[in-house]
Amino acid sequence: MTSRSANRRVFLWFRTKTEELFGADLRSLAVFRMILALIALADLTMRADSLVPFYTDLGVLPRQVLLTDLSSRWRLSLLLMSGDVFVQAMLLTLAGLAAMALLVGFRTRFVTIFLWVFFVSIHVRNPLVLSNADTLLRLLFFWAMFLPLGAFWSVDRARASSPRPLSTRFLSFATVGLFAQIAFIYAFGAVFKSGAEWRTDYTAIYYALQLDQMVTPFGEYLRQFPEILALMTFGTYWFEALGILLLFSPVLTGRLRTAGVLGYVLLHLGIRLTMTLGLFQWIAALAMVCFLPAWFWGKAPAIGRILSYRAGYERRYQWLNARLSRTLVPLPGALRLSPMMAWQAPPTVAAAQTSGMSDVAARRSPAGVNPGAGPGGPAKTLDVGGPVTLRSSIWANLLAAFFLVYIFAFNLSTISDFRIPPPLAPIGSLLRLEQKWSMFSPYPNKRDGWFVIPGELRDGRQVELSAVTLGDFGIHEGVSWEKPQRVADTFKDLHWRKYMVNLVDPQHADLRLYFGRYVCREWNARHDEGGNLQRFQLYYMVEPTLPDYQTVEPSRMVLWKHRCS
Repeated sequence: MTSRSANRRVFLWFRTKTEELFGADLRSLAVFRMILALIALADLTMRADSLVPFYTDLGVLPRQVLLTDLSSRWRLSLLLMSGDVFVQAMLLTLAGLAAMALLVGFRTRFVTIFLWVFFVSIHVRNPLVLSNADTLLRLLFFWAMFLPLGAFWSVDRARASSPRPLSTRFLSFATVGLFAQIAFIYAFGAVFKSGAEWRTDYTAIYYALQLDQMVTPFGEYLRQFPEILALMTFGTYWFEALGILLLFSPVLTGRLRTAGVLGYVLLHLGIRLTMTLGLFQWIAALAMVCFLPAWFWGKAPAIGRILSYRAGYERRYQWLNARLSRTLVPLPGALRLSPMMAWQAPPTVAAAQTSGMSDVAARRSPAGVNPGAGPGGPAKTLDVGGPVTLRSSIWANLLAAFFLVYIFAFNLSTISDFRIPPPLAPIGSLLRLEQKWSMFSPYPNKRDGWFVIPGELRDGRQVELSAVTLGDFGIHEGVSWEKPQRVADTFKDLHWRKYMVNLVDPQHADLRLYFGRYVCREWNARHDEGGNLQRFQLYYMVEPTLPDYQTVEPSRMVLWKHRCS
């Protein structure tokens, strides 16, 4: 009996520790859901601003060219159904509505699946504007489809006819997959950073901040402090390589995991202060909230009291609730604001936990109804006297386990001679699970530059067209070969920068023709006959980055010469 009791204690300890390390807190998943929705809205807003050039047949990549030159039979996209501006705008609008539904947790699983399908579709539609931000956002939505994101703080939960108290702990292969996916960014990213610039010379950030296409004014200021740049390189590399140990520490798990989350958030915010990488830093930093453990939420009420300025907090919420209760359409009771709703679990959960009902007992209780679950989603067990512990169905778990192994194998293939078996290779292309976390690897790019686009109008005027990457088709007379004061400001956003940099690549030389046609069409549609564009040239001014602040004269690279028909 003694031996059996000891074995049982070891088993219970192992199970509890596994749940602590690889399980997610439902409150953290709820905040993760809101962050995904807000990032999706920001991404859609940016894409809507360049809808015509990037996603229609009037832009730089008509569908026929994509299907002929860049796509494969394993790439599917809703946006390929039409090249019309109206159709693309309608699809973007639907995606925006889905993101707003995800934000409040309405039909959570359905809109999560729709948004994943949409982002796969829009990424297939124009691969020339993609970056690691797109890859990460797409993969986070992929794993989100397997998770109960609507279990807490959602309309789905409030609409339940008889909501039951929920345990805040959730463990499945999907939580393991989400955590592993985020960890792969840093683990494999550190392996890729094999250059001496990262590991011995510590000059990587020096070279990175010489990239004028991405550096911020604060990054330009830091250039003058080589010792600080070396220290930043050392700290960035080693925290990226070893910081994930804080996220999976078997001792002091809650405290160290919270510290790891804070560390990665600060790392990405620090990078954002020095470089503009689109949404990547925001996605990578804010996605870390899914790691926040129950320990953090146990401390959250104290944080909430600090953030509420203590005095007057309750009074302000009572006033706001009173105003809301007098509206024509009163909010359901479950949705009314409470002073600590953003920090605490629902009172029913706390009450159930203090009643002496453990998670183990809850798992053994009869099955009940979970209002936030969908097809293939979490199954559940329920006891009327205690909290429900959500569980994924066996099929959802098996599927998530397969994709976890698949994505690990795919990452392994990027750093070794291992290859995905040919029969399984199309899965990565079809579901867009491809990924390669080789940012600034094995060292930052040591060749920078800017674009000069001299053009000639019908009336003989010489104009500079480089502002078209800002959406500016106004007449700017005279051509300057001098370096712009802020090269990063010559692009509307990251998508335009990625597109123009891809045009420099010789493998995309054939696609420069469609850039030329787009510029001519858009310019001549905005100007009278005398101001029509006759011809232009696309130049790239190549500026190598030398060590120790040495400089060299930029050289001109002729990318394309175009005559408007």
